[in-house]
Amino acid sequence: SIGALRKVPAGRLADAEVDAFNDLRSCLIVARKDVSALDGHAVDDMCYVLDFIVRKAQKKASVGRARECLGIVLCSDSWLYVAQSNTDLLSSLKELLADNPDILLKLDATVRADVLIRPAKIAPRILPEVDVASKSALERQLWSGKQIMASFGFQFPSDVLGDKFDHATDGFQRFVVGLTQATSSSKVALERAAIDVLASFSPQEWEGIMNFLWTMYKSGVRDSLHSRIRFVVEILHKLNPIFRVVAEQTRWGPLTCEVT
Repeated sequence: SIGALRKVPAGRLADAEVDAFNDLRSCLIVARKDVSALDGHAVDDMCYVLDFIVRKAQKKASVGRARECLGIVLCSDSWLYVAQSNTDLLSSLKELLADNPDILLKLDATVRADVLIRPAKIAPRILPEVDVASKSALERQLWSGKQIMASFGFQFPSDVLGDKFDHATDGFQRFVVGLTQATSSSKVALERAAIDVLASFSPQEWEGIMNFLWTMYKSGVRDSLHSRIRFVVEILHKLNPIFRVVAEQTRWGPLTCEVT
């Protein structure tokens, strides 16, 4: 696979890349008949493959085949979204495909982040009705927590001694309380209510929430908060498909979730 190239010794890399590119092109030609076969890959793997194709296009002997490969993968909205999300990669693609106006239009078109959603591997279960008061309290915790994070531009403040630190931490703690209620074995019915609230958050807000959690994790807060941050990430990864896509990107270091 293309990903296996990361582990190939430098002295054998050139030959391995030739074989990998030929295998990739063969697979893409088959997938041309059904581009849905290209869906379901991790974002970082998709970025790596796109960058690999762009690098192969730098060689005159393979530029035509590289453009052919890009023409196929960019028919998939999920791959198109990934290409648009990486500024450097997008610039390279536009330069390489400058003589293909149809693909350039695709690269400039808006693609929703939810094209990356993979179904969660969670067994379905029938949940009992939840009382209105408990549901409203949970909704307030999650919604107000998100609003507080947004008020900081989804960036945890670096000054750990000021009022901003306390206010930002309060926004995070509201998420902890709400998600604890939602996943408590004694309040199983609240999980459905939490899923509904979280589904109202936009893809941009989910990117922001993950960035808030990551900057909070790196800010030097005490270890007890580190474990709570990981708890929030793990539960959100379970409950919301858009957050799942965001959290599986390796840029979040130790907070990165395994691909499901």
